[in-house]
Parts: sequence; structure tokens; C-alpha cells
Amino acid sequence: MQGKQDSHRAQKTVEASLRSDGTRKKHQDMDWYHGLLPRADINTLLENDGDFLVRTSHIVGQDSAKTVLSVKWKGKCHHWQLQEKEDGSIVIEERKFESVLDMVTTLRMKRLPVSANCPALLLNPINKQDWELRHDQIKLGKMLGEGAFGGVYKAAFYCKGEKRMVAVKVNKGNEKISTRAMIEDVCKEARIMRQYQHPNVVCFFGVCVEKEPIMLVMELASQGALDSFLKNEKNNVSLRDKLKYSFDASKGLEYLHQHGCIHRDVAARNFLMHKNVVKITDFGLSKQLSDLAHKYKLKDIQAKLPIRWLAPEVIVTATYTFKSDVYSFGILLWEIFMDGAIPYPGMKLAEVKQKVKNGYRMDAPDRMPAFVRNIMISQCWPQNPEDRGNMNEIRLAMESVLDGKVAASNNRSVYYKSS
Repeated sequence: MQGKQDSHRAQKTVEASLRSDGTRKKHQDMDWYHGLLPRADINTLLENDGDFLVRTSHIVGQDSAKTVLSVKWKGKCHHWQLQEKEDGSIVIEERKFESVLDMVTTLRMKRLPVSANCPALLLNPINKQDWELRHDQIKLGKMLGEGAFGGVYKAAFYCKGEKRMVAVKVNKGNEKISTRAMIEDVCKEARIMRQYQHPNVVCFFGVCVEKEPIMLVMELASQGALDSFLKNEKNNVSLRDKLKYSFDASKGLEYLHQHGCIHRDVAARNFLMHKNVVKITDFGLSKQLSDLAHKYKLKDIQAKLPIRWLAPEVIVTATYTFKSDVYSFGILLWEIFMDGAIPYPGMKLAEVKQKVKNGYRMDAPDRMPAFVRNIMISQCWPQNPEDRGNMNEIRLAMESVLDGKVAASNNRSVYYKSS
């Protein structure tokens, strides 16, 4: 009886190792292969002893990427770099296998330990998560924008028989940053984005990490970036529209703060417009704080920073808190009521840094409503972070005025600064 079971199991294994065209599968075809997903993500996927997966990693100091077997055992994640031979065979702990797929199949079927030093068993394959997408699910279209990281494209995303138009951030190589660091940065952004679901936060669909280039797949915003929209549509955007955009932005940022995220790059260019709704995006600089942490200190003081949006304490100490985001939100309000203009017009960055440190603030835009001006100056721009409001207070202040003044929308004195 046991022999029949083993034979049946072996037959199923052979069938599972064949593609639909009869050719042999490779480990890259398997659901437990996670491509270039970095260790920080892997360690969260491996929850129980015997959980395992295979991935590819750019090893520091080595030119080519290496295949890695990752296994949880005795409460700890272990990672074995596989030695790959020219004939396609691999060696792990001085044992040779025909292929990576052969290694996994053999160790699982025979319940063999991976190593003499660490008797980990391959008990439970951890398959790709819903947010780990394949490159063949994405068909890139026209470029929407370009930066040092690569480009953002309009694209078709095919999932479960449906086609959806999306925005895809495609990361290219960069001489100033290693491939490994670039992958880690993109996956960190994806790690932050996939936690959030809110009408005023750009929706995240997934990340393509099975091979390069790495691609971040997000909701497509029909009206583009808020700063460009304000400039291009300034003759068509009403004061009521600007109040709505400000309120939308406050709700999105409040939501992030409630979930322990400091955005660190609050600016009109990092908000998108979709069907006249403002949504916060670009989590490249964002930091997810632990339950105990309340601030984040920048490690690379030489990093290129958005000076015109920085709070004075960030300029001086490179320390970010939720209150530094609040300060930047005040700059965003100025941008919205100045039709997307660059803050501190006519001033160079060095001058901005020096003056802001010493307490200088821009004048409120002429057509900014008095209550928004009060929020910007009194709740967002105090020099001492402790004197600023939080985003919940700011959102409530905007909401109470907007709810109370809807019927008086034709009364100019409600909205306009008196001359």
C-alpha cells in the first residue's frame, strides 16, 4: 500500500513539473518562486517552521544575481545561496542536484534536512501573494512622466480575465544606486502602499519583481498631478474646487498619520487628480513608524531633499515627525491657492533654508479664504512643532467650516480675504 502511495505521489510530482506544452518546468515557473523580492519582505512571508520559498538576490560584491533558498526553522529565517553550475545543476551544502526544481522536489519528497548544521525541512511552500504580479500581466503604453528612478507609464493590467488601465512606475538602473538598493527602495514603497485603502490615497495593485525591470502598479489618475492640473486649468478651477482639493488632501494625510506613516514629501506634485478627487501618492520618502516611535532622523544628511517644502526643524536637525508633514501641508495649501506656483518665488534654495530657519513665512495668497489662511498660518506654520495642529484637528476645522458654509457659497465675504 505504501509503495502505491509513493508511486502515485511521484507520478503527481512528474505531472506538476511539466508545462502545458510538455516541456519541463523551471523553478521560475513555480508559485513558490518570488523573483527579486528582498529579504525584508521574505522574512514576513515565512511565518512557521518549515515554510520555504526560492528567490533571486543581488549579493553585495558580486556581479551576477544568485538563487537563494529561504526557510523558516526554529523560529528563525535561514537563507542558502545556491551554487549554480554551467550545466544547470546546483550545489547546496556539498550536495548536487539536477536543478533548483529537482532540489526542492527531492528535499520535500524525502523529507531531507537542508543542512547538517541546520536541519530545516521544506514542509510548506509559500506561494506568491496577490500583490506579486507577473510582467506578462502588464502591457506598457505611453509614458506619463520621467525621473531619475525611471518612468511612469499608462498601461493595461490583465488580472482574472479582466483588463484595467493603470499607472506603472518602471524602475531603470541608476549609476548612483546599486541594483539591490533600488529593488529594496521600490519594494519598501510597495510595502507601505499595500497597507492602505482610502479614497484620498492612490490605490496600489501590486509590484512586478520576478525579473528586472521592477514595476510598481498603481491606480491611474485621469487628470494627472495636482500641481500641473492647477497650472493648466487655473481659468476653470473655482474657489470651491480649491477648497475641496484642500479638504481631500487633509483627509488623505490624516489617514496616513492615523496608520503611523510620515509621508515626508507632502507637495502638490505628489497628489494626483482622478475624477476631481485628490489622492496622495509617491511614498518613496515615506517612513512607517513602529508603535513606539514618534520621529525619524534622516541618516543620509547629503540626500537630495525638497527644501521649499521642509519644516524648519527638518532643515536644522534632519528629524521628521507627523508635525513636519503638517508644516508641509501648509505649503501645499499655499500651492493650491496659487494655482500650482513654486513656493518662495524668486528665492534660491540657500536663501529659503536660511530664512525659514529664522522664522520667515510666505504671505497668504490674496484669494485664499480667511479660515484657510488661519489654518495655514496658525496650525501649520508655527516655528515650534508642538504649537502646530495635527491633521485630525486640521481636517475637522476645514470640515466644520465647509459644512456650515455650503448654503452661503455665493457670499464673497465668506471666502475672500477682505481688502
